[in-house]
Amino acid sequence: MAAYYRDIIEEGLRQYDNSYSNETYETLAWVGLREEGGVDYSTGLTNNSTSAWENLSQEKRLNHLNNLVSFENNVTSCSE
Repeated sequence: MAAYYRDIIEEGLRQYDNSYSNETYETLAWVGLREEGGVDYSTGLTNNSTSAWENLSQEKRLNHLNNLVSFENNVTSCSE
């Protein structure tokens, strides 16, 4: 089910603003599906990780987290 929603989220983000890489849209979609909570940056898991997020390889989870940090550090605020 997460794959279904992830694809929909990715496509919606792409339609809204098509200026980022496919990897960025995938990361943003996964962030919305991983659940909140403190992140263990050695495993990429949160306190309440979804099963879909847990089923990703550790390498993939960490790549998404690194991509998210990079995105957050480089994106321009809408209020600027």
